[in-house]
Amino acid sequence: MMAENKDYFLDRWKGMRESDNSLQRYKAKQFAKIIAERGRIKEFDVELYFALMEKVVVHGEGRLMVVLLDVTEVECIVE
Repeated sequence: MMAENKDYFLDRWKGMRESDNSLQRYKAKQFAKIIAERGRIKEFDVELYFALMEKVVVHGEGRLMVVLLDVTEVECIVE
């Protein structure tokens, strides 16, 4: 998802870097740096995933919510 929507996330993080919230500014800078260092992402990268992930919430019945460090939430359904 992040690889396909890289421009969206870079714009989002750019806005976060101008926030009054110092934690948001810090996280946005980290995200942009990590993505820039990785360059083009062609396939799932486990190290990148763990660098950007804050937590996984298990909701039962095969539903997971992955929460990234920038508070983006991605719902996953495991079949």
